Amino acid sequence: MKYSKKKYNYYSDDERMSYIREYLSSPESKSEFCKRHGFCAKLLTYWLNKYQIEDKDMGRSSKPVNSDAIDSSISELQKELSLLRAENRKLHRALADESLR
Repeated sequence: MKYSKKKYNYYSDDERMSYIREYLSSPESKSEFCKRHGFCAKLLTYWLNKYQIEDKDMGRSSKPVNSDAIDSSISELQKELSLLRAENRKLHRALADESLR
């Protein structure tokens, strides 16, 4: 029995971006698009992640966004950030004072 070596294709950055643009503008699903072009859907997912491009399927949110909850979370995080920055400054001063002794 003869084993054949699997052939791997190399895609340049331009080719990858061309495929990504075509996929995002097409009405096809990821699997349909990849099957038509002859590569695995995981490869397209890898490219989308590599170039930090949001998948068109991921952009659709099934839950409505609660802006009040988001605003309150942001304000809580900003308060926590200011407290942590103040504590960081205090610790830096204490370290500087300690190193001068």
